[in-house]
Amino acid sequence: ENSENVWGGYEPYLRSVPSTYEDKASPPNHFWDYSLTEQELMTKLIKKGYQMSQIDNVVISEKTETGRVKSVDILFDHYQKINFKVNDFRLFIGPTLIRSSLFDVYKIGGNIEQKKVLNSQPEKENKVIQKSVHDILEEEKDLSIAELIQLLNRPEEKRQEKEQDSLTQPQIKETEEHSETVYTFKGSGNGHGVGLSQWGAYGMALQGYDYEEILKYYYQGIQLTKLYE
Repeated sequence: ENSENVWGGYEPYLRSVPSTYEDKASPPNHFWDYSLTEQELMTKLIKKGYQMSQIDNVVISEKTETGRVKSVDILFDHYQKINFKVNDFRLFIGPTLIRSSLFDVYKIGGNIEQKKVLNSQPEKENKVIQKSVHDILEEEKDLSIAELIQLLNRPEEKRQEKEQDSLTQPQIKETEEHSETVYTFKGSGNGHGVGLSQWGAYGMALQGYDYEEILKYYYQGIQLTKLYE
């Protein structure tokens, strides 16, 4: 990484160079990830003196030309904002947790999940169920011929049977649940990225480069001189 993107000052020998030799050295834990919940992050912020009731998001607000994170925004309480320079953010979360400035952040969860629940006791519907033809005839009321014809042509018994079946069947109900928000940071490497990569230097040595070639690769434009014999 260029020095000014980390420490604010330009140094001609601390220029960004591609560092691909780590692959030759196979460093342990080169790729890493770290997750914490919204509540855990909010607790950390409140302990630092910030007042808030919820976190809306954590976003990378700026990256350098090399793809490293330059600053991070924490949005809270309907998009109020706290801006962290990346090194301050790493120190705030923990430099052994956010191991380098080369990372991305992912927000997981926090959405409404639709679930179907089987209800063995269905809600009673406010329906008026008509009397059956048999019940009406048993009342021995005087009915006209037209009323008898209308009564006998009414398919109410089947309809009543279906309504009764629907009341005794288990019902499917929709419910809503909120899943907890988790912020996951996924990155690679260790540290701020300025100057020599230790694992990259080791990888170059495995490829046969000597110390002078390695130093001149990572520290651009330098000359090596003897200070004493």
